[in-house]
This record gives sequence, C-alpha cells and structure tokens, in this order.
Amino acid sequence: MNPTEEKILADLSEYTKDIRKHVSGRFALIIAASKLPRHLNEPHYRRQTAAAFRPLVERGSKIFSLPNYDMAIITNGSTLDDIERALVNVRHELREAPVIQSLDPVQGITDAFTQWFDLEKHYEQFATNIKKIITALKTGTEMPVLDTPAAQLDLAAKGTNPKVRPNGEKQKTLLNEVVKTAQQDMKKSLASNMKKVQYVPIEAPLGEKEERLLDPELLLQLKTALQSMDATSFVRKQKVMAIIGTQAPLPILEHRYTAMQILLDDLLPKTKLKSDAHLSRYLEELLIERMLVSRLDMSVSGSVVSSIRATSHAVLNAPFDTFEKSLGAMKHNKIVIEFSILDIMSDPSLYVRASVKLKEKGYKICIADIQPFNFLWFNHSALTCDFLKLHVPSAGQAHHLSAYSVQIRTAVKRFGNASVILSGVDTKSLLETGKEMGISLFQGSAVSQAEQTS
Repeated sequence: MNPTEEKILADLSEYTKDIRKHVSGRFALIIAASKLPRHLNEPHYRRQTAAAFRPLVERGSKIFSLPNYDMAIITNGSTLDDIERALVNVRHELREAPVIQSLDPVQGITDAFTQWFDLEKHYEQFATNIKKIITALKTGTEMPVLDTPAAQLDLAAKGTNPKVRPNGEKQKTLLNEVVKTAQQDMKKSLASNMKKVQYVPIEAPLGEKEERLLDPELLLQLKTALQSMDATSFVRKQKVMAIIGTQAPLPILEHRYTAMQILLDDLLPKTKLKSDAHLSRYLEELLIERMLVSRLDMSVSGSVVSSIRATSHAVLNAPFDTFEKSLGAMKHNKIVIEFSILDIMSDPSLYVRASVKLKEKGYKICIADIQPFNFLWFNHSALTCDFLKLHVPSAGQAHHLSAYSVQIRTAVKRFGNASVILSGVDTKSLLETGKEMGISLFQGSAVSQAEQTS
C-alpha cells in the first residue's frame, strides 16, 4: 500500500471518530465499486462516478476512495432525495455491470451495490464496519462481510417515503432532471472558482454520453488524428514486480503499452464508443505502430529489462525499423517485445517470421493476454518465447482461479516460475491468488501504478 492510500485510510478512520457526536441528519454509504467489471473502474468511469457525487460534496459531504475501488461517503447537509439523485446518475453510467442490472433498488435500503447507514441510529455499526474494512485493506486479507442495519431507515421521520427506482418514462424524466440540476450546479461552481475536493477527482457531469459504433468513417478520423498526436498522451508504463515470500518487491521489467481508453477520452470526450471486434483490433494496431515510431525513451531505472507491445506486422515493417534506430547503443537483450496471443493466433506464420527476426537480433519475447484456464492445455514447448503473461480473467471468472491453483501451479512450474507474469493484479486478493498458483512476477495497480511515458 502506497503512502497516499495509507493517508486516505487514516483520514477515513479519523473522520469517522470525529463525527461521533455530530450525526444528526447524516447518512453514510459504502459503494461496492469493487464488484464492477474491471474496465468500469478505469479512470474515465471513476471520474464519472465521482462527478455524480459532486453536489453532495459541495454541501459538505466527504468521499473517501478506497484502495480496492470501493467508496465510503459520509453526508452532511444532504437529504435522501439529494443522495438518490446522485445514485440514479451513478447506476445509469454503470448500467452494463451485472451487479447493477441485478438491482431492484429502494431508496435508503441496502442492496448489493450500496450499503446505507442512518448515522443517528446506526453510527456504531458503521464505525465497526469501517474498522473491518481498514484492517482488511492494510493487511491484504479478504474483505469482510459487513454488518448492515436489519431494518430499513426510518424515512418517515425524515419526511420521505421509500421509493422503488422508477422505470420507463419515469426513469427518463428523473434522469433529465438529474442532468439539468447537475448543469446548474456546474455553472454555480464555475462562478465561485470551484471548491477543491479531497480524495477523488470531481468533474461536473455534462449529461449522458452519446453512444456511437466504431465504423470505418470514425476509424479514418481517429487515424488522421493519431498522425499529429504526441504518443506520450496515450502511452503508459508500468513495472512488473518480483514478489517472493516476505521479501520486498523487486522491479524486474518496465512495460510500455497503449492506453486506448485515455486516447478515446481525449479525442471523443462526449462519445461512448461501442467497439467492433475487427475495427477495434485495427485501431489498436495503429496505436502500437504510432507508439513504435515515436522514439520513446526505453532506458530503464532499477528494472532489469524494458518491455514494449508490438504486432507481428509492425515488427516485419517500417515501424519497428524506426523503433530500432531510436534505441541507439541500447543492448537488444535488455528489451522484451510483447505480442498478444490474439495477434499470434490470427496469423501464426507471420508471428513465426517476426519471432525469428527478433531472436536473430537478440531481443527477448513475451506472449501476453493468455487466460490462466487456457494455459492449462497449451503446448508449452511450442511457444518460442522468454516470458508468458497470464491475464486475470473477467470478474465473473476470477473467483474460480483458486479452485484451479494446483493445476495452474504445475503448468507454471513446467514453463518456468521465473518466466510467467500475472497481469491485471489490481487487488491484494488477486496477488495472493497468483502466489497460490506458483507465480512470483506481477503487474497491476496492487503492486505498481501506471505512469505517463516521457
């Protein structure tokens, strides 16, 4: 846990104690964002979620963004209807998540995504839960099952009756009202130079994003825009850490990759892109080629080797030649060229030619995006590479990993424990699961934060 995360937990603990005698008219919520699919916890969606809660913050509420993506909200001066408006906005933005689709939410009642506490009645229960959460996050243990009030909030005493979230036209009317109110709040905030908000970045919502399919016309527009863009705006680097037993984590590799969502947020801020499998892959290849010709700094500090994503086509053509020239006197055996397994399977013969070229020049090779379950039936001897990168599966499958840890451990040992990386390790529990599978090399926000390249 980094110093920023430790400070957030310390501040949450202190603030919870401070409000003990000031609970009149206040509520607390724990938002289980850790239950969302991993892509819905990317920075873009985190900003949208935080933006929905801005009106509460401006009335004096506090938001604590926890290391596992959950959020603790302690209100002050906000009514149940104020909180309801924010939650409607949040659930609408995250509506594709299975946990959101399963809800039949009632105002003030705990469900799978939101836990409610009326602090006048249930302060002690909330404070106990906060202690449990902080302990689990600090020790890296599994999150506890939280205690929630058995009865619903006494809403009648607050002047509001419980309401099931409206559907159809009523939902549309409420959402329009939410957007209108948010825009008015934004104008007021701008007029007063906007208050700074602790813990999470807050941006006033501008309304629902327009959904658009990635079609050839849009792809051409993005391709044209890419030609003039600085690659550092959409390229990130992240360290792969070796974690063995109780020893301190040791960086062994620094990986550079294209962050497509950051690019799309920059070029299409008002559009929510619906991907097309073939065109999305073509766009990713364009990003990779743009990265390779951008003369990125591949030097390493502390890591053993440097790594970059490529495609078979790029390696066999001009983009990689430009990349090689930018390396100068840097030794090729200090660089790992990473391929997606999808790129390899789409044209195995092209990958064979690319891998032969790289090996002749002394580069190391990594094959990435392999699902741990698929790794069990791979013919490992046929994989001509130095590293394999397994990727944590989607949220719906990740919890099955422990059940197959023995089989995966055997496969990892057969390929080489020092050559298998587990990526997508964004929580301490996934880190422990990786250790159970015999893996000692990890990539993800739980072990190292992504940084902008230079």
